[in-house]
Amino acid sequence: MTSSLKAPATIDELVAFIASVVTERYSATRQPTDGAALAEIIRHQFPDFSYEQFGLLKLADVVDYAERKGLLIRNRLVKHLEVQPHEVERYAPVEAGVALRIPHVRPDIWRAFVFIAPDQKHFFDRHTGAVIERQALGQEPDPARHVLIPAISLTEQQGWMEEFLQRRPHLDSSDAPVRDPYCLAKFPVWLREHRTAFEREWKQFRVQHVIERIRSWAEKIEIDPSGFFSNPLSPLQLDKLASLPISYERAIRAAVIAAARNLPLEQLQEISIPIRYVLQALKGT
Repeated sequence: MTSSLKAPATIDELVAFIASVVTERYSATRQPTDGAALAEIIRHQFPDFSYEQFGLLKLADVVDYAERKGLLIRNRLVKHLEVQPHEVERYAPVEAGVALRIPHVRPDIWRAFVFIAPDQKHFFDRHTGAVIERQALGQEPDPARHVLIPAISLTEQQGWMEEFLQRRPHLDSSDAPVRDPYCLAKFPVWLREHRTAFEREWKQFRVQHVIERIRSWAEKIEIDPSGFFSNPLSPLQLDKLASLPISYERAIRAAVIAAARNLPLEQLQEISIPIRYVLQALKGT
């Protein structure tokens, strides 16, 4: 679809064109079509077209009409406009919950697998279940007790970034910082600048890859990996927490702070808190 076509004379002609584009893209990528990409295709194909000629204001109005006609499905679980063919099974809340229920990885295990530092090695202690840095051992590792944790290389994680982008051909990745030395920090920021949902999807994508690697490693050395993961709250549990009175919320926050004061430094360092909250606390805001 590289040349301009005759502008649609009716809304049904426009909807038929949009449905064909969305279906074609889904067949090629197995991904829904982003509203921004769809709008650009329409502008390219029909330079003189205006939604107002059909009494509409924007593309979302056309998508709503197409959805009522049974030609498209809009994904209403995301804030931006996103559509897929009607033939594809509808997005369901339970599917959205799958992403929310991706297991949390134990912080020390996560660091050992994904944090890359020269000459730094981590070992898993079969007896205690702890992760130990090579320098902290103070002696040669005991092969029967200490198992080397294979850190995931930067090159491999860059490969995940490329795979993530390949699954989103509508996203212009020409300036994506995949090969930047600081890509692990810059890539999520670059995605967020395009759309917040992309950053969230990337984090989930990366976590799933790391979990697969951890499970594979644990199976190879014959240990149970269940202790490496914890299940986050389900959507139902989150709803219940959101409905708690403010006084109860304050009590929980006070209890967490009190518990943190009594934690040994080693365990305190394993707490996972988004860095922006730590910075806010340091600044006294």
